[in-house]
Amino acid sequence: GLSDVHTFQYMAYYDRSPERITTAKKEALRALQINPKLPEAHRSLGRYYQHMGDFECAERSFLKAVEISPKYAVGYRTLAWLSEARGSYKDALRWASKALELAPTDLETLLLISEIHIYEKKFTLAIATLTRTLEIGPDYGRAYYILGVVYSKMGALEPALENLQLSAKYGGNPNCYVDAGYIHLINGDFELAENAFRKSIEEDCMTIVATYNLGFMEKMRGTSTEAHANFRQVIDLIEEFERSDSENNNVLSFKAMALASVGDVKKAETILAKLAAESAHDGDILHNIARCYAILGNSAKAGEFKSRAVAEHAGPSEKELQIDPHFSKLFSN
Repeated sequence: GLSDVHTFQYMAYYDRSPERITTAKKEALRALQINPKLPEAHRSLGRYYQHMGDFECAERSFLKAVEISPKYAVGYRTLAWLSEARGSYKDALRWASKALELAPTDLETLLLISEIHIYEKKFTLAIATLTRTLEIGPDYGRAYYILGVVYSKMGALEPALENLQLSAKYGGNPNCYVDAGYIHLINGDFELAENAFRKSIEEDCMTIVATYNLGFMEKMRGTSTEAHANFRQVIDLIEEFERSDSENNNVLSFKAMALASVGDVKKAETILAKLAAESAHDGDILHNIARCYAILGNSAKAGEFKSRAVAEHAGPSEKELQIDPHFSKLFSN
């Protein structure tokens, strides 16, 4: 249990210190010293390895957990999460199906299956799975959040917004504020967008993304001084963040966009080169690279990375790219 708490604090960015994740390993090993046949302890050790990027050791630990306890549904679900992280959707669905056989009403497993369908861009299947999830748990806020994400990817902004608001109501995922704000921004409802982004900052969730979106919103409004101030704040926030975690390429992609937005082209291009080399299979980061090139006015590069983003893991849908205001004429010249 202690191991899981330390891993979660590290995973969810409450504390990214090496000491935090090292303690997670220490507690899992301590549990295994007390009882080498405790499946939960093998799973906890595997979660440590997974978050350190050692997928082979993680898999060995998870397999050991289900070998000890063949009816350990959470162990199979964790194997499914690992396969999903590796981009192996077929294996992920196989393990998730095994978990669901053992625990047919497990909301976490149903949520995972819906996310796998999203990554495969099988949005109708994802909606069907989430509908089933909400039949079992009508106040399961995380399912509303993922449903909002699905509808956003389909370009159905009204139901997307409705489900993101339900996620907020049921405490599903604090990211719902920044996602709802982005939909308001696309719709041109700037006051509602600003309220949502400021709520996200108030909740201390996705502060960098929310502040960047505030800057982008001011740019759309034509208020360049306010936009510039927000982009500068993004750069300051990220430089503070980098003191504890300098290897987060997702955060770095927002720094590149902020730098491009304030005219610091060389620094932005240096970051873009690093991101392209290190995140070639991360669809979200490739999407931000495309956005940054659009801000810089390089339509050829923006088009190249848009195509790559769609094809890679957890990348945007074609519809998402079509409605992304970064790629409008206003921001590509």
